[in-house]
Amino acid sequence: MRPRHLLPSLLLALTCLVAPAPGVLAGTAGLPADGEERLALEALDQGRFVRAREIASGILETRPDSVPALYALAVALHDGEGNVPLALRYARRARALLEDEDGRVLAGREAWHEEVLWREVQALSDLGMNEELLASYRRFRDEYGWDTESFEVWPLMKLGRIDEARAAAARAIASGERLDVLVARNGLCAMDGYPACLEMLESAREVYSVPSLSLSNAALAAMEIGRYEEAEDYLLEAVRDPDPYANPWRQIVTVYVLEGRLGEAAEAARSMMDLARRLPARLGQHQQAQNLVTAAELLLAAGHPERALAASRRALMRPDRTSHLSGSDAELRAENALLDRRIRITLAEHAREAAGLASALRRPLLWLDAQRHRVLGWSSGRRVRPLLLAGGLRPVLTLTDAPGLQLDVPGWLYPDAIELFGAGPALALIADLASQPPDPERMPADVWNGRLAALATEAAWLRGDTGRCLAEGRRARALLPAADVLLRTRLAARMADALRRAGRLDAEAVALYDEVLSSDPGLLRRLALPLPATLAVSGADPVAARAARLALDSPRFARDPTSPFAVAAVGERVCLAAPGGTLLSCAAAPEAATDGPAADLLGRAPGDPQVLAWRFLREAFAPRLDLSQADLATLDGTPIVERGLDEGLADDLLGTPPSR
Repeated sequence: MRPRHLLPSLLLALTCLVAPAPGVLAGTAGLPADGEERLALEALDQGRFVRAREIASGILETRPDSVPALYALAVALHDGEGNVPLALRYARRARALLEDEDGRVLAGREAWHEEVLWREVQALSDLGMNEELLASYRRFRDEYGWDTESFEVWPLMKLGRIDEARAAAARAIASGERLDVLVARNGLCAMDGYPACLEMLESAREVYSVPSLSLSNAALAAMEIGRYEEAEDYLLEAVRDPDPYANPWRQIVTVYVLEGRLGEAAEAARSMMDLARRLPARLGQHQQAQNLVTAAELLLAAGHPERALAASRRALMRPDRTSHLSGSDAELRAENALLDRRIRITLAEHAREAAGLASALRRPLLWLDAQRHRVLGWSSGRRVRPLLLAGGLRPVLTLTDAPGLQLDVPGWLYPDAIELFGAGPALALIADLASQPPDPERMPADVWNGRLAALATEAAWLRGDTGRCLAEGRRARALLPAADVLLRTRLAARMADALRRAGRLDAEAVALYDEVLSSDPGLLRRLALPLPATLAVSGADPVAARAARLALDSPRFARDPTSPFAVAAVGERVCLAAPGGTLLSCAAAPEAATDGPAADLLGRAPGDPQVLAWRFLREAFAPRLDLSQADLATLDGTPIVERGLDEGLADDLLGTPPSR
């Protein structure tokens, strides 16, 4: 799926599954506490976190040195509200009361110290404070005799101490303890990719009947090497008992979108959001932004950039914690920024199309809107460039090779980075990578070479090198998996446009355009590319004929009398005609009452030809399997953001639903 490395950067840690301290396993019944303190602890054991917090807060008002109350408040904040920094603060205050000035445990306070220290370990793990996590865990291990090397694999990997992480994994595997082996192999999966992920999955099947987290991780690794059908099989097995840390529905959405299966992706997206809404706050904060970005990618591909922008903006405002992801904050922000840039370009094209059809009063506002989106898209692109210039475009097959930042976006969006990196530097990098083929066990040669050729196609198009664009595009399309529908269609669009710019609207160009229009016509708008077309209005209704002329003058078309594609007025309809006269899409003048939004946007009367031209443009470049408003209504569990709402109101409507 990602054309540069095998590290599944959305891989999730299994450290939370390691056996916790004895007090946690048995509840808090055996820990010393008085009457009120006992009530707070019992509320914790029953999962009544609000009640536990109320009781604990009341105790601390008069007895600020109550360790059980501090502990109860820490757990309620951590597990009940997801306020991990504040939970850590209270846990550390409790631990300070259990130790002398030299940090030694006070006599008779060992049971509470063990419990509080383990809570501190959990909070540090959730916050990704890995240096402190290692120190706290090692103290816990040394003082309370619970020793597992596997716990150290993930934080060592996150710190870039790869050799130490591998050594810890080897010791854990040598222990033969099934859960230790699984946790260690999970870390190796993140470091080494597909072969290691299959070993992890084999270990997981010995522990769980439905190893959902391991299935999700194995699916990510399979997607990396182009095995989409295998990835789908793993994910469909995982959703039988989905792990809250992984939400396999999100990966299913990603697979379906890249394969162009938008209707199925919408169904999976609803399940993704439904599972996310059921998560407690502690778990939800690790994936809410990822879910929104995935929904935004679907909405963009489905032709709804306004709604995609609303989801993307909300993801930027509510970033995930990345402690349980092998990716970093910077990598996840870069994905959203690159997506935001493409959304903005698409919205700018929408505004340009509308401006050409709008009244004299509305036209300047729409042109300004187009420029605003262009500028904001440029700004988003600037946020990605530092990661690219730091080496994020270079594929990394294992973390041992280079544990640096990487750009992590779906394959169909990845070529956007070439324009930000620069066509010349990108081609030089591609040549270097082609001279160093990877181990075929980690990356099949055809997938590797196909992805490099796809990037070279994009770079050659940017440089105006028609010959190389065509050669690399043909090579990429021959090598890439057939399921890579959106990426293959993008290549077709770039190759066709290169031929158009060279004045070669030959049979190959026509076939490529026909593929784009049949598979993903909205791509031409997303890439800001025109379709060469001629006009056919003979004998048509005057309004339809005028609308056809107006549509042909829009940014979506380039007038070309030699083109077999035509904007045709057919009776009272405006249609896009393919070679041979086949009508690909049509729009008719509707009842006036149903076309109010378009008329308002353009400042025109509903029956004006400009409104019909606008309807035609929306229809001609919509996905062949579009998503209805009803389909979209629950992608983020909030009301639909209709066109015309200001951004502040959109943010309010897209607020996070409360956890249940």
